[in-house]
Amino acid sequence: MSPDSPTDMINGFDSTSGSRLPHEAILDEVHWHQAISSWRDLLGSDAVIEDAASLEKAGKTAIPRAHCPGAILRPQTVDQISSCLKIAHQFELPLY
Repeated sequence: MSPDSPTDMINGFDSTSGSRLPHEAILDEVHWHQAISSWRDLLGSDAVIEDAASLEKAGKTAIPRAHCPGAILRPQTVDQISSCLKIAHQFELPLY
């Protein structure tokens, strides 16, 4: 699947601070890592993208805001999409 796939789900982060935590500070670092761990358990490590080059590219092409994504999720099924949304809701994370 390409990085521009419509099933990519991206969590917005503040690119000005360089922080990996959400720009609205709705999560602390522990919760962020718990959410990432939950997504990795669900999707597999290859489907949870966190490398800087991919995040920067996605931030420039997918989100017309001043946010840099904190992760890219690549669910493959409807059930995985639903579960990704539930995890985001559990940890109060925005998805784009």
